Amino acid sequence: MVVIGSPMYNFTVPSTLKAWIDHVAIAGQTFSYTAEGPRGLLSGKAYLVLSSGGIYSQGPFAANDHLSTYLEAIFGFLGIEKIEIVRAEGIAYGAEQDQAAMASAAEKIEAIAAAA
Repeated sequence: MVVIGSPMYNFTVPSTLKAWIDHVAIAGQTFSYTAEGPRGLLSGKAYLVLSSGGIYSQGPFAANDHLSTYLEAIFGFLGIEKIEIVRAEGIAYGAEQDQAAMASAAEKIEAIAAAA
């Protein structure tokens, strides 16, 4: 199981998370090259807890979400295909939206924990 908590920086992952991924994604250890193409060597589930100042999971700015799409792509490449995303979005839209986003994310996390 992998749990990642990350803010969105400039529509994508922070440089420190990218560096960690670069240390984890290693040919022969977490993925391999085969005659049919690359194959992930990991399994299990990833939980991605993501935050952003704007709303990127839907609506006019959804195409700018390179955070969740990148993380889903990299973990899928490594073989982890069970991915659950928890979002706290729009936290820069004021205190009321911030509190609502955090409460919604906390509820989803509690539901995940209860189901485990």
